[in-house]
Amino acid sequence: PIACTLVSTIVDQDGQTVAQLTQPVTGAETTLQLTIPAARLWWCNGMGEAYLYTVEARIEAADGSTLECTTQRLGLHTIELIEPELEGGETGFTFVLNGERVFCKGANHVPCDCLPGRITPEKERALIALAKDEHMNMLRIWGGGVYASEALMEACDESGIMIWHDFLYACGYHPDHDPGFVANITNEARLGIRRLRRHASLIGWSGNNEVQEMYQSQKAWNPDLPWYGGAIYEKILPSLVAEMCPDLVYRQSSPFGGEKQADCRHGDQHIWILTHVDSHPHYLDLWRFTEFGVKFLSEFGLMGAMTMETAASCIPAENMRPDDPVWLHHTNSCQNHTLLDRMKRQYFGDGEHSPQQYILRSQAIQSEITRHIYEEFRRQKFSCSGLLFWTLSDSYGVHNWSLIDYQLRRKPIYYALKEAMAPLALCIRGWDVHNDEGRVQWQEHWRTEPGKLELWGMNDTLHTADARVEWSLMALNGQVLAKGAKDVSLPRNGTAHLCDVSLEGIAFDPAQTVFRARLYRGSEQVNETRYFFAPFAEMAKQNADVTIESRRLSDAAVEVTLTADRFVWMAHLAEPEGATPDSNDFDLWPGESRKVIVTTDDPDYTPVLHWMGKED
Repeated sequence: PIACTLVSTIVDQDGQTVAQLTQPVTGAETTLQLTIPAARLWWCNGMGEAYLYTVEARIEAADGSTLECTTQRLGLHTIELIEPELEGGETGFTFVLNGERVFCKGANHVPCDCLPGRITPEKERALIALAKDEHMNMLRIWGGGVYASEALMEACDESGIMIWHDFLYACGYHPDHDPGFVANITNEARLGIRRLRRHASLIGWSGNNEVQEMYQSQKAWNPDLPWYGGAIYEKILPSLVAEMCPDLVYRQSSPFGGEKQADCRHGDQHIWILTHVDSHPHYLDLWRFTEFGVKFLSEFGLMGAMTMETAASCIPAENMRPDDPVWLHHTNSCQNHTLLDRMKRQYFGDGEHSPQQYILRSQAIQSEITRHIYEEFRRQKFSCSGLLFWTLSDSYGVHNWSLIDYQLRRKPIYYALKEAMAPLALCIRGWDVHNDEGRVQWQEHWRTEPGKLELWGMNDTLHTADARVEWSLMALNGQVLAKGAKDVSLPRNGTAHLCDVSLEGIAFDPAQTVFRARLYRGSEQVNETRYFFAPFAEMAKQNADVTIESRRLSDAAVEVTLTADRFVWMAHLAEPEGATPDSNDFDLWPGESRKVIVTTDDPDYTPVLHWMGKED
């Protein structure tokens, strides 16, 4: 035996030592307990600082030389999952961080390349930076992928992105009756838990993805079907979590809860029937997502095409049409790769469009409906306590379900959800013009029973927010038909009904009118949303004259100023290789200019703008 000493030191973010302990090493294992006075807690993005300490453990020989030294970053927090009773015998599903309930906003994460060897720390860190900027506070690591890397976990530690991690079982049965298999997967789980448990961002585990739901469905057809894998999720994994990281949450599966595993009355839910079950009475009636009384929607999604520039990098120009085999090869969907086209035709009709306009239309469906889903379920916090979109990014160049495409270009849905997930945000509740009935009855409805719009505010911060809401009913040419403003108070970590706006007695053409609401703190606009009175197809018929001016700010940046003579829906600046705008896919309002900073070192960069209704 060598006489040696274990020295442990904890340093704060200012480099100050806040705790230190020295003691002899007396055996194979030595345990130290250090106390941090007035410790600062680790908070998720939007609720506080993701504060991290640095811990150093050093083994010194008798002469003071260092035999071994290791450091890691440490975040301090508590986490639990509560399922309180709600009305009608239902139960909630809410994560509680440091004693505060959290509305979880985020996405499911799948490997960002289909070939794991091509995944770089730089790409994963870039993805997490985008997630943080979009106001996400949680990612679910999907069980059909791989264990999260150190680079991804470290980025989430620093960014306040909570990680809910599936063990790597998805949509299949597993031979828990085989002793060799059980020994193998037990060792794998131990290694995964030991590596990841030190990360502040890891808040819980799920035994698998959709296996219980799948088994329950198949059991209805085959009552004698054995429960292959049950021992893994019900015994092996929970015992390992209880042994190795007892302070973290464990769920047998996702979804899981209630008599039926995807039951919206209990637990968490995955909802796919509106896009995957063409026999469903509301198939592709996607506005109806909010009619499910979900408690925590841990997986759902809508398709949207990748950006034109990313598509052009993998689909030759001669194949750039939705019925071409090459295009379909780069389309991830069910129903023989036709889902994207079905969605486009459902909401925009059978008309043919240029590839750019086809892509924009599919992206508009994805972004508009998903934004509506996030705003409405956030309004219902904490009856609903979380939304995780499928997915954050893509594994290859594909028209897919993602927010960010394979080449890290942000799709319109990214910017829409950046507004919908903002710490302080607005929600407009009105008649559902975009569901199947609304798209038929909209003209008659607004003519005979205009009713009112409700304005709601959401606050995910831990402080009451005094703010001002301003709204306007505007013709698309800029004429203001009605307007109003109100000083409001948004309760800490809560929601509030701010006001109602009556539409009675106001003459307006629903196809030529939009309702706009903005939230201000002082002179700063912190959120904006709007409401269409006509279906998407009608709004896409609008045209406008747009002035584009640009000036180079430096060798690496160009300022682009956009001005329109009337409302422009989803103005999209082209993103050629090496050109990255700081914002995109926004509305242009008549009488207002929009400035965008484009990062590019191309001396010949010329801005090109597309928008809904502008045929190329």
